[in-house]
Amino acid sequence: MEEFYITKEEYKLGLFVFEQTLAMLAGFFPQTDIKVIFIPSPLSSYHLASQKVSYRGYMEFENLEEVAVIKRRHEELCETIRNISLARKMSFLNATKGLRKVASQGFIHGPINWDHLNKRGHKALSTDIAQVFLQLAGGARTDNCIY
Repeated sequence: MEEFYITKEEYKLGLFVFEQTLAMLAGFFPQTDIKVIFIPSPLSSYHLASQKVSYRGYMEFENLEEVAVIKRRHEELCETIRNISLARKMSFLNATKGLRKVASQGFIHGPINWDHLNKRGHKALSTDIAQVFLQLAGGARTDNCIY
């Protein structure tokens, strides 16, 4: 967990809070079909061609990372969030694939704020979300975390 710059206990606590939040939401809105949407980090939104990447991180931490570590973190977190969602019988949409497709044609973050989606990124994300909400067949959507 040191790769996340948090302790294992902090990571587990964050997942516990997420799971309890889903439970409270479901209890508060029992007739609502809740859908969980996994949005990748900016680094996980792009195909990274090199073996290492430099990024703007927290000042006290090194900001050069192995691309393999970034991929592993992304997949682990995605799978964990997916499993929690499915255990609660909630749809799970992994927005990574759609965002990466659009990101292969141009930036979906910045230039004003590289930590958040720009207009192109928001449009791609909202298109994915709209498809989930407009599905006529109903039922739960359960994307995988392979990208």
